Amino acid sequence: MSFRSKILLFFCLTICSLSGPAQTRIFIEGQVYDASTGEPLPYANIHFQKNKNGTISYTDGYFSINTNLVPDSMFISAIGFETQALFISKYENQVFNIGLKPKDFELSEILILPGENPATVIMKKVIDEKTRNNPLNNQNIACNAYTKILVSALNDLKGQQTSSGFPIYFSEKYSQNILQKNPAIE
Repeated sequence: MSFRSKILLFFCLTICSLSGPAQTRIFIEGQVYDASTGEPLPYANIHFQKNKNGTISYTDGYFSINTNLVPDSMFISAIGFETQALFISKYENQVFNIGLKPKDFELSEILILPGENPATVIMKKVIDEKTRNNPLNNQNIACNAYTKILVSALNDLKGQQTSSGFPIYFSEKYSQNILQKNPAIE
């Protein structure tokens, strides 16, 4: 086999592999709503079982999924509603309107007994430790302070009102404050 025929064979194989079976994409969309009231269900979970692709519905209940894998079934669930499964048999774009039935939950009994408010216990401890936690009882107190002042005018130079205003005055100040009962002189 000559060098020329090898190059020709290489290019033919490359072109054939690039133009192989193209994967078409399937587009599935729809709306999820409450089956009892007809109101749209926002943030419902929609996912495929086979390839684990999924999405959530928008605030108006609409959703859309774009995939190149053939899904076998789609599951739709939302908190307080029964999960619904839809079987997808066709490899084409599809539109669904999905009504989820409300699911009733039976909660067990909760017993609340009167007792002392936890906030009262905490505040009593704060009052008991008031003298110990007083910062003026310490020998040294220090703090860092940052102050920023921005003054803006809401009217432009022509007297018309603006939404953001332009700055007239700007000031920043960083200070370190130290208080000592008996300052040492160096």
